[in-house]
Amino acid sequence: MPTPNAQSYDFGSALLHFFKVFGRRPGGTLWVALWNGLLYIALVSLVIWSLWPFYAQLISMAMEQREPEFEDVFAMMMSISGGVLLAMIGGIVVALMAQGAWLRLLARDEVAPMIPLRFGGDEFRLLGVNVVLLILGSVLYMVAVGVVAGVVVAAAAANDSGGGAAAVAGGLAGFALIVVFIAVFVFLAIKFAPAPGLTVLDRRFRLFDAWPATQRVFWWALLTYVVMALMILAMAMVLGSIAQMLFLPAIFPVIGEFASYTQTHAGDPSPDEAFAMLWSGLTHPVAITFIALGTVVSLVLQTLYEGMWHSIGAYLARRYRGLEGAAGEPSPPAAPTPPPTPVSPAANTGDAGGDSGSSPH
Repeated sequence: MPTPNAQSYDFGSALLHFFKVFGRRPGGTLWVALWNGLLYIALVSLVIWSLWPFYAQLISMAMEQREPEFEDVFAMMMSISGGVLLAMIGGIVVALMAQGAWLRLLARDEVAPMIPLRFGGDEFRLLGVNVVLLILGSVLYMVAVGVVAGVVVAAAAANDSGGGAAAVAGGLAGFALIVVFIAVFVFLAIKFAPAPGLTVLDRRFRLFDAWPATQRVFWWALLTYVVMALMILAMAMVLGSIAQMLFLPAIFPVIGEFASYTQTHAGDPSPDEAFAMLWSGLTHPVAITFIALGTVVSLVLQTLYEGMWHSIGAYLARRYRGLEGAAGEPSPPAAPTPPPTPVSPAANTGDAGGDSGSSPH
């Protein structure tokens, strides 16, 4: 394992690591974002395909004005169980492939050739890291729920027995414990944040190696994540709103269908007619075009937000390994070598080189 290099923490470099990589490799960054967006489109399509039979039967029952029985709901749930399981597995695979593609770029400065998505060694190791972190988080959550619930129950029992002061104290203690557990969760999240980046960077399973990666820079790392979260929130509000506006023209064909119906018919449409008009409007080429465009833009933006979030852990990993600022950045030119100092010729003493210029006798 490489020896950690004690580099100083650069807040600006940590916060803007994604944008530095983008500036150095714009084509690779956009290529990863595009394929991750297409990957999420495939996942959404898989989810819709797995759930559509259930909702189609519900819509059919609503159109027939028939209340579903328990047996009907159970049968519908069983009919989609296989598709739902497949969608869950697909969601895990998609998340790992997206995380692996981003961390190869942000931590190793590498984009896989052709299609940057893979499911190989990096993704299997990330699966192990994420599973362990999920287990640790779940255990912490269950412990927190158990402890807080016990305090609340004890406070309620004290209140029933007439101990009002004890009940107030128990409530305050429960609130304090919630704050403590949140602080512990945040602490552990920051301490293990470099683990995925180190795992991809080293091509080895790294978990507890991440712990010393934030030594003496914990508060800087926490501040970086907080500022990054605010940046992503602001960008999502602005760029996300612009992307959502692309969906707006998709409802125009639907409005046109209902407007045409009101001009030629009296009264409200039946459920069958309303569903037919809705379907006709949503399958109009204009609606399909804008729905597809809005979906692609939204998913690409989402993948960019993920890349920005992963970039902090990648920076922490690179800094810990002494690599930050090395990959892809030219080193400063070396200072020119000064010319050699001229050496004066040796003085002629008359006997150097065996030729004194005098007679041997």
